[in-house]
This record gives sequence, C-alpha cells and structure tokens, in this order.
Amino acid sequence: MTTEATTDSKPVAKPQAGLYKISRASGGYYPDAPCEGAFLLRVTTTDRRDCDDPKKIPCNNGTDGNWYTSGTNHRIENGQICRDTGHHDEWFVLIPDLMEFADQHGPIIVQRDKDGFPAVTIYDDYIE
Repeated sequence: MTTEATTDSKPVAKPQAGLYKISRASGGYYPDAPCEGAFLLRVTTTDRRDCDDPKKIPCNNGTDGNWYTSGTNHRIENGQICRDTGHHDEWFVLIPDLMEFADQHGPIIVQRDKDGFPAVTIYDDYIE
C-alpha cells in the first residue's frame, strides 16, 4: 500500500490499483466497517474551489481572501485552486475483482472521488 508520512506519524494513503474507498448508499457513519475486510486509512483533506485564482471567488471581492494564510501545498489542479487542510480517516477495501465483490455484496457504484481514489458504494438503499 502506498503511503507517505505525516507530522502526527500516521501514514497517509495514496491512490493505487486495487485500493478502493468503500461506503454504503444507506449512508451514515460506520463505527464498524461498511463491509467485511474494510479498514481505516488516513487521507489528506483538500479544500478545492472551482476557479484558478482565489481572486475569482465572488465573496473575496477581487482579493485573495486570505486563501494563502491557512492550509499547505497551495496549487492548481485541473483549473481548480487547492490547498491541503489536514487529514481524516476513511474506510478502504482491497478489491482484486470488482465483479466478484458485486456478487458478494449486491449492486455497486464505482467512480473516482475528487482526490483521485477509486471509490465503491454498495447500493443497499436508494440514492437520489
């Protein structure tokens, strides 16, 4: 599993083949794993805005709005300004075969999240 060190000494997960964020459509917080084999990993929390310059954010009125005074690793990705604002834990699972996983857990939704992680939602409830 690919990780990097953080200041609080817990490793931070990076996207890699076979590693998926996992959730259920029924939502909510899972004190227990959302499925068998799921485990918690630390990921970077990233603040993203739909513009390439903080001066373009309407509420900043043409200034940078103190964008650079908080967070780290300020950058532009895919035309969006981004900054890292800390870390949080997410549920993950290693899935070598998505169809086998769907056969075990029922319908699934597969997508990529905003941070580049492949993500699987077990479709156990209606999603609007």
